[in-house]
Amino acid sequence: PLSCSCIQDVFSSPRMTKPLRKRIETASVAGIVELLLERSPETLSKADQHGRLLLHDAVELAIALPLIESMVRLHPSAVRSADHEGKLPLHCALDKQLPTETMQVLLHSFPGAVSRRDKRGRFPLYIACDANSSLDVVFTLAQLAPQHLSQLAFSDQCG
Repeated sequence: PLSCSCIQDVFSSPRMTKPLRKRIETASVAGIVELLLERSPETLSKADQHGRLLLHDAVELAIALPLIESMVRLHPSAVRSADHEGKLPLHCALDKQLPTETMQVLLHSFPGAVSRRDKRGRFPLYIACDANSSLDVVFTLAQLAPQHLSQLAFSDQCG
């Protein structure tokens, strides 16, 4: 299930109707995100107690790319939002080894993400190597941030 407190906010909202509640209870995670985008797009900008937005959770749960694209389009600043661990949605996508296309959507919206460290001091390139991401992902990040290659100990990070 989504950990974002915005789900609880939606359920307690006066706009929550019985049929809508029923649809949410029987929906897949992707269905819940679709309903939130349709009925309550303001939830995209609400952070939970960990500083995570719905986009962080959607990326971590590997929600379908068209939904992630919709979320980014409706709330573009979400890609710049770090949680309390300093993770951007890009960091989350790399941790979960999501497809290159997901990473590209996030990078297209915030190219500067390649140079943002999480609170553990890891650049996206380092996270990609730690997670054994595809060569395509590592190559893309290396092209966008070649300055991080010199700091990367391949035997430790990309072994």
